[in-house]
Amino acid sequence: MVLQKKRLVSLALAGVLAASLLTPCFASRTSASAMAYSSEGPAAGSSELVSYTIEYDSYIQNNDHRRVHVASYNNKNPDHTNSCTAVAGTNIIGTYDKDYPNLIPNFEPGAINGSVYMYYPNVGFPAVTGLMDTLYDLMQVNQVAPGATEQQCLNGLSQYVTGKGYDISYSSVYENSTTVDLDKIEDMVAAGKVGIIFCSKFNYVYGFVFNDDAKTVRVSKANYNSAHAMMIYGYIVIDYYKDGQKFLSETYLQATSGFSTADKGYIKLNDYLTIESAYVVNISE
Repeated sequence: MVLQKKRLVSLALAGVLAASLLTPCFASRTSASAMAYSSEGPAAGSSELVSYTIEYDSYIQNNDHRRVHVASYNNKNPDHTNSCTAVAGTNIIGTYDKDYPNLIPNFEPGAINGSVYMYYPNVGFPAVTGLMDTLYDLMQVNQVAPGATEQQCLNGLSQYVTGKGYDISYSSVYENSTTVDLDKIEDMVAAGKVGIIFCSKFNYVYGFVFNDDAKTVRVSKANYNSAHAMMIYGYIVIDYYKDGQKFLSETYLQATSGFSTADKGYIKLNDYLTIESAYVVNISE
């Protein structure tokens, strides 16, 4: 447990949040197993800003199972619509490319800064754009319905990884429709792995602004009544106290948004959320 004192984490710039609201994924559902995860502009009423403020005397943020550095890209091909599964796959491959360099040949996704490996920002590297285009085709996006189903996504990701000479498997971390198995997420983080989540509706937390003078935190959040696939990579827990007693505990799953702004933020668990499935993606030689 780490007591957070004077701290400002502001990922929630108004412009970023507004832009992100324009590009979530939509569901085209004919049955539970045939839900397609896609990516176009939201229909009227499909998203809602629901930021909120918490007042506290003190708080403790547990970062023990938080991962700071991962790849986060977006789709830069305007001809490839409904692409959230391909974007999630690209983020997964980009993150793993650090340890399995043949995943993206002749490309280095980041560099060591001191003792920390930091991934390059989303600047439209040709190798990354080419990877996303390839995954888009392998996942058969838009070939059956707008977007791709979970099975199309996982099959396409597997085909790509095995084609590069590596093994891949998927381990479920699903617990129920509003949370995941946090013990398994802890193991995922400890092993340096990442995962993927499929939601038929979801929330996204862009960041937190703590004001320790006013004893408040502003949580920048939006709800999306639409289906989406995202890379997941860790979680945090924040406990809030008043008069010496804990009165609130919130758990946030780390996720790359897959939006045009390529955010690295959070899904608030046990909230506005319907998880269809979630997996650790295991890649090995």
